[in-house]
Amino acid sequence: MNDVLRARNIDSLILTGGTTTVCVESTLRDAVFLEYNGVVFSDCARDITPELHEAALERIDLFFGWVCDSAEFSAALRMDAQ
Repeated sequence: MNDVLRARNIDSLILTGGTTTVCVESTLRDAVFLEYNGVVFSDCARDITPELHEAALERIDLFFGWVCDSAEFSAALRMDAQ
């Protein structure tokens, strides 16, 4: 997959998923090690408990990428387009 993304000059990824502590966080860690920028939509991921979800989002925001909700991201895109 890295080859496909690099061939298309993609350097940023948006991540969502069903298990924030495992799937989303692990994918983002791999992406960071490959020098991608990552954004996780907090309202488009979930975990077994809300506490696990929030803990993963805190780790992600602190170490690996940007955490925001999908509405915040959409607003930022609209502002950038102006």
